Amino acid sequence: MTGEVTLRGRVLAVGGLREKLLAAARAGVRIVCIPEANRRDLLELPRPLRRRMQVVTVSTVDELFGHALSGGARRPAGRCRSRRHEVRRQCSSTRPSAS
Repeated sequence: MTGEVTLRGRVLAVGGLREKLLAAARAGVRIVCIPEANRRDLLELPRPLRRRMQVVTVSTVDELFGHALSGGARRPAGRCRSRRHEVRRQCSSTRPSAS
């Protein structure tokens, strides 16, 4: 998700959406949430990119959280959430115990 949110929870339009979605596709992102007000900007995207990427339009933060938090991808058992967490876990397992 990229954009601005009002204090009342409305998601506002953003600029440079085409470039942001192209960068997301290069990074391997398959599902993106964009402001409803930017729906017309989807026509600027190349057709192969529109087919490869699922774009969800949202107009409120509640809708965004509904899409972002429900049915999220599950991580395989035993894998860390991020590279930083993995490095931290490796470092903590190699430290001598404080006894």
